Amino acid sequence: MERTFTTFRLRSFTLVEVLIVLVLCGIIVGTSGFLLIVFNRQFEKFQHKSNVLSELILLDRLLNEDFSTGYNIDISNDKKIQIMKQKDTVTYHFGKNFVVRNQNFSTDMFKIETINFSFGVVAEENKQKVIFQELIFTIAYNGIARNFKYIKKYDAFIALKPGKE
Repeated sequence: MERTFTTFRLRSFTLVEVLIVLVLCGIIVGTSGFLLIVFNRQFEKFQHKSNVLSELILLDRLLNEDFSTGYNIDISNDKKIQIMKQKDTVTYHFGKNFVVRNQNFSTDMFKIETINFSFGVVAEENKQKVIFQELIFTIAYNGIARNFKYIKKYDAFIALKPGKE
């Protein structure tokens, strides 16, 4: 009896092929991680700009509403505006990097950089009756100065009403 041996050749990957696949997978994972970090930074920048813009839009809407519904507007020398309405009083304080709005027991704070602030009164020449008041302030948004202007016009009934002279 003679024994015969048959050899089977197993199909498999060589060590070099396995190393090449590992290097390619490492490159793909490294690139994906880098891209994830870059996209995350861009999203955070976009989210910050979006938050600042939404605060600015809300402040603009509130100032427009308060100026149009208020019947008397007073300003003090320290950049505070008091708007008297039918039911309540609204106070704005313009700081260097913020604007604070107080109404009743609620306070809103807007993180907005105020560059310039002015408040003007146009009155009738003879009787010094206030015809309209205007608020102009400049803010910095995305490195660009933007002006905002609000005008309170008084109608003839209010302008002819006896009052402060």
